[in-house]
Amino acid sequence: MGKKIFAVILFAAAAGNVFGQKNTISGGLGGIINIPLIVGVELYLDYERTIIPQFGVGFNVSGQFFPLGIFAIAGTNGKINNIFGYTLEGQARWYPFGGTFHLDAGLGFDHFLTSMPCFIITTEVGWNIKLGKSPFRLNIEALRLEFFVPLGDNPLKIQNLETDEWDTIKPFNIVTRIGFGFAF
Repeated sequence: MGKKIFAVILFAAAAGNVFGQKNTISGGLGGIINIPLIVGVELYLDYERTIIPQFGVGFNVSGQFFPLGIFAIAGTNGKINNIFGYTLEGQARWYPFGGTFHLDAGLGFDHFLTSMPCFIITTEVGWNIKLGKSPFRLNIEALRLEFFVPLGDNPLKIQNLETDEWDTIKPFNIVTRIGFGFAF
């Protein structure tokens, strides 16, 4: 199995050198929604290496903050009113028309610092727009869906402090991101 993975990595590196290489680093701000109406923000940093004009691979690192307002999370020391977390993700990006529009798929690890870790599977639709003749880019991730699978026995529970009712956080987030990048 290890030899197969090494062969794929070696092929990808060779393809990147044969067809020319282009690296893009971008970062920005995103908005996150989870049902039952938990709204959060995230800061993210993306790296992408374009292997051929229609396909790139890379990784994504992000930090999230959820100010829970009237909700609270059941934690080890009682109720937690804010959630901080991070995501580490590998991703593949396909440019079906060879231009700016792209479709993404990703697989990674997500951890809410006050809760349990999760595997995360992502899909995304967006645009990576070159700004004139400069190497700068505008990165718009219009719709990003994050599906997560908790690595524990207990589902993540949330409490509405006004009604005292408990609900399970749904295993997906809806995210919109905008950022700026640099291609080299």
